Amino acid sequence: MNDPFEQSRTEGLHHRLSLLAGEWEGLTRTWFEPGKLADESPTRGVMRLILDPDHVVITVYNISPAGEEAKAAETQYTRRS
Repeated sequence: MNDPFEQSRTEGLHHRLSLLAGEWEGLTRTWFEPGKLADESPTRGVMRLILDPDHVVITVYNISPAGEEAKAAETQYTRRS
């Protein structure tokens, strides 16, 4: 019987998350009211797999809303099946 975690690493959720790892850039769009775009600014980020070795994804990115540079980070956690 296959280990569910190992199967996820090769063909499941963990595998799909691993495809996102790398450097990214694009646009961030911000709305405070439906249909009314408040800001559009460039974004650069890096996604890295951490822990176990691909159990958590951390994203660190730079954004420039309204011309003000800001840095942020977030994590996505995938639990073992």
